[in-house]
Amino acid sequence: MSTVGKNIFYMRKQLGLTQEELAHKMGYKSKSTINKIEMGINDIPQSKISQFAKALNTTPAHLMGWTNEPTDTQKNSPPVIELTEGEKMWLELYHRLSDETRELLIHSMEGLDRLSKDKQKLALRMIRVALGDQE
Repeated sequence: MSTVGKNIFYMRKQLGLTQEELAHKMGYKSKSTINKIEMGINDIPQSKISQFAKALNTTPAHLMGWTNEPTDTQKNSPPVIELTEGEKMWLELYHRLSDETRELLIHSMEGLDRLSKDKQKLALRMIRVALGDQE
């Protein structure tokens, strides 16, 4: 994760915003742009830094990691959520993937998220067969 991406992730979580909600505030069509910025895949265009800072109730300097001074909102916010061991494992595996594979994984997960539970189970079975892991 880049410093900016990490800061966006933590500030978004502190404010209780979803990636979808932040994407809407920023004028992006989908949450995947926010996800890619948070994961360090995409950089923020310089023209959007102030807009991100405003949406996250912080300053551009804090967003960029140039200062550690939290805003008043951040001082009163609940602590950042801790990742479970499973989430840590996912991030570790994710960081080992090539950029192309990361893009495919994000796209696939977004597609799976839109499927019904039954179709998700079917897709999971198909993936297991393709990987030779038939439970």
